[in-house]
Amino acid sequence: MTHPSSTEALIARLAAEPLPAARFSAARMIAAMAGTALLGLALQMALSGPRPDLAASLAAPVTLAKPLLPLMVLLLAWPLAVRLARPGARIGLWPLALPTALALALALWALVATPGDRLAHDWLGHSAGTCVPAVLALSAAP
Repeated sequence: MTHPSSTEALIARLAAEPLPAARFSAARMIAAMAGTALLGLALQMALSGPRPDLAASLAAPVTLAKPLLPLMVLLLAWPLAVRLARPGARIGLWPLALPTALALALALWALVATPGDRLAHDWLGHSAGTCVPAVLALSAAP
């Protein structure tokens, strides 16, 4: 146990010579995020290569939603997170309702567009045993 006066002396020394505050650099943060995204993409291409039917699959709402919804959440949540980093800031979460509504609309669209005999297969999937480990492995590097 430390003596209260030594703790107060330490606080006084730290307060007398504060370290300079690191300045936030949006450019540095964006560069780091872009670098990690490129690293993940490079790993995915090295491990499994491009999807042969990518152009055709992007016409499906579920496939299109996979990259677009997270990107939309990123673009909407970024300013909220930066604002919350300042003491006393208050925000409304209403901007995040947009991706939620879009996700629900895309799910409804996919539900209506999927033939009844393919509904269970398309909605439950058949590649979880491959996709889940791949997503975990690819997201570990960034």
